[in-house]
Formats: sequence, structure tokens, C-alpha cells
Amino acid sequence: MGGISDSIPIDQALEDGNNFNVVVLTRNSDYTKEKEIIGPIARHALRDYPKILNAMESRHIKYNITLEKLKVLEEEGFVYIFRPIAPLEVDRLEKDKEKLKDLYEQGYNEALSQMEDFKKNGLVPQKKNKNGIYIVNHTLFLLIVYINIGL
Repeated sequence: MGGISDSIPIDQALEDGNNFNVVVLTRNSDYTKEKEIIGPIARHALRDYPKILNAMESRHIKYNITLEKLKVLEEEGFVYIFRPIAPLEVDRLEKDKEKLKDLYEQGYNEALSQMEDFKKNGLVPQKKNKNGIYIVNHTLFLLIVYINIGL
């Protein structure tokens, strides 16, 4: 799951029986996804794949609905969301290594600043199961980990 069909697969996680989920978002809390412009070359390339084209055309709608659902789940205590706090100073396809390094440090420091709140909710990983998935107070959760790619 993920990508075009389901950018934030929270419904699947809940369907799988995960009572509590940790979600890592890469945009600030006021972000909403805008409709993407799909050019004629992409439309032509996807002419034999109408479901993919449809998913791309409606992706922003599903994404924004999921963000609203996440707000409710967070308020109800079923989701903990890590997201950027300070405004992001990088473009989507940023290549400036210094800006990327600053963003990495921003994310690291902001995540650390939220750890006390995270711990207050009793969500400190207790142990890993045989598959390397943490068990948190007997509830499974999925934590998306971003890997430092040599910045």
C-alpha cells in the first residue's frame, strides 16, 4: 500500500487490526494536497491503464479525506502523528545538500521534542516480535522510518 493508490494507508492498518498507529507525515499540519496536472504525454503513456490514471486524477481528494480522518483518529487516541512543526524550507525535488541537511536536523530535533508527549501516551516500544515489529502495550504499530541516504 501507499503511493498513488493510497498515500497514507491508515484504513488498511486499521483493517489489519492495528489498534494504534504511528504516522509520519512529511508536511506541516496546514498542508492540503492540490490537484495534480497530468499532461498529455503522461495521459498517452497511461492510456492502457485507466485505473492508474483515475487514481492519479483523484489522489488529492483521497489524500485530503485521509488527513481529516487522521485528525479525528488522533483526537480519539488511535493515532500519534509525527509531522514537521516549523515551516519547510525545501522544494519537493530539492538538490541543495545544505538545505537537505538542515531539513534532516529539523526533523530529528522536532521528533525528539515530541518524545515526551509520545511517552506520556504509554506508547514506548516494549519489545520486538520475531519479525522485528515492535509490540507497544500489546498493540502493534507501524513506524515508517526514513533512512539517511548519505547527506
